[in-house]
Amino acid sequence: MNTAMEHLDVGLETDLLHLAEDLLARPGAGTGLQLSVARYGTPVVDLAVGTTIGGEPMATTHLHSGFCITKPLLGLAAALLIERGLVEADTVVSDIVGARSWIPAGVTVAEVLRHDAGLLRPFAFEWRLCPPAQRDEFLTTITNEAGPAYSELAAGLVVEALIAISTGQHPAEFIENELLRPLGILEDVIVDPSLATSGAVRARVRTPIGGLPDRCIPLLSERVDHQLAETRPAFGGLVSMVGVARVAAAIERILGGHVHPGMPWPDTVAQLVADRPGPRADRSMRRDCEFTLMTQVGLAAHGISELASAAAVGHVAGIANCVMVADPVSGLALAAYLNGSTLGDPHRAAETRRELVDGVIDICTDRSLQ
Repeated sequence: MNTAMEHLDVGLETDLLHLAEDLLARPGAGTGLQLSVARYGTPVVDLAVGTTIGGEPMATTHLHSGFCITKPLLGLAAALLIERGLVEADTVVSDIVGARSWIPAGVTVAEVLRHDAGLLRPFAFEWRLCPPAQRDEFLTTITNEAGPAYSELAAGLVVEALIAISTGQHPAEFIENELLRPLGILEDVIVDPSLATSGAVRARVRTPIGGLPDRCIPLLSERVDHQLAETRPAFGGLVSMVGVARVAAAIERILGGHVHPGMPWPDTVAQLVADRPGPRADRSMRRDCEFTLMTQVGLAAHGISELASAAAVGHVAGIANCVMVADPVSGLALAAYLNGSTLGDPHRAAETRRELVDGVIDICTDRSLQ
């Protein structure tokens, strides 16, 4: 099995490598894996195991469509707007962006960040099917009802609008300048469509969504230029797990009360994290869920982990099978991408993902006690 590892912490290499190889050896688990881990804000391992669907060795530099895994960037961007006084958590969204048929009346910025605003549609597949020139008109045909509903896309569109109107900047430009550049991950998290379609970035894209070849699901293929042009903050960027893990590590630091470059102040985040109503019956996910800053809280309840602390936050991208966890209690942050498993058996993929997350937590915390 091919492996590629940045030797940041040699002591973790063997155990994490064995974990990755064991999971990938299971039928349907996928062909390859990217895994990046940080402790107390410091990267310790960047690992790539196995192959892409085309048989090329997986590399830590390969880029994948992140989709929902990039939602925390939108939450952090909104937190920056709040602490700069450009919006407030209890600001009614329509007071800033104007009345729009698809945004329920009276919903606030905080409700958008908690997936508590009813922004169920448009679904991601509807967005991709609709020609770009017709999307504004398409949105006028949608009516959402206020209430808990996980938002694949619409909440991100709202945050994009808040950024553009409040700052006068394109949302991708704001996120690049205010978050990605200070974190030093401009090459590992791409949210600008003009960059996504550039030769340098396109050359690093190897893995179609779900690990399937173009001919199987051309609508969802990462290899097609016009789909790379869909890259945007609301729809998810092109990411490596190196980049996602650096975001997770920064979130872990600010959740732990530490000031971090490119991040909102810990007090801003702490207030937003504390000001949430608790688990809500989410009709779109058909289970009780809790979100803050567009990230999931209560990771065990979401099937993400059973070992993360109650203070941990994270997020999952389902069809892309990415996961991010930031845990201020253990000081651990991780990001993982399992190539090619989700569309085979989503339930087994979720179980594999949870075993991967808990295996990493177990290995890292055990070693820290030695």
